[in-house]
Amino acid sequence: MASQKHSKNEGSLRDLFAKTPAKRMGQSGPQEPEGGDETGPAPSEGDGTPLTRAFMEQLFGSLREDFAMLKRDIAAYIKDLKKDVIDLGQRVDSVEQTHDAREEELDCHRRELLTLQHKNQDLQYQIEDLENRSRRSNIQIKEIPAQAVAGSLEDFVKRQALMLQLRDMHCHIQYAYYRRHTYSAKTGRR
Repeated sequence: MASQKHSKNEGSLRDLFAKTPAKRMGQSGPQEPEGGDETGPAPSEGDGTPLTRAFMEQLFGSLREDFAMLKRDIAAYIKDLKKDVIDLGQRVDSVEQTHDAREEELDCHRRELLTLQHKNQDLQYQIEDLENRSRRSNIQIKEIPAQAVAGSLEDFVKRQALMLQLRDMHCHIQYAYYRRHTYSAKTGRR
């Protein structure tokens, strides 16, 4: 029974290493028809010798070298990837700082624009008021003579009140006569 176990274990090890590429084993052998990979003959194939310790050490040594080379490659790729991530992070930080600065400037300009719009609106109202004031001085009421004398204005208002049938007007009408001064552009006097 012990011999059967030994032969089963030995067969499974042979199957494990039967498809090992010949490059790693340092041997050349017939190509496998299925996958087209180069494989070397199993160590106990033709001569019936069992797997030796030297062969196993050679096999594991080449695997260690392959893993060490793979580890170095992965470490180099990780190092490059870290550099790329750090560079990308720095670029993102600089873009965020620039964006924040532009955002603050934009807010400042918006506030200034609103202030200027309010000032502009106030100036428009003032201009409109001044234009209306200049128009108001040009208004003339029809039917009132421009050259009314002090005594005739009171009589005129009484006549107008009578015409409007306000006959029982008991209050005394007070008025003041204002004479309009003219300005001469040539002399600069009134």
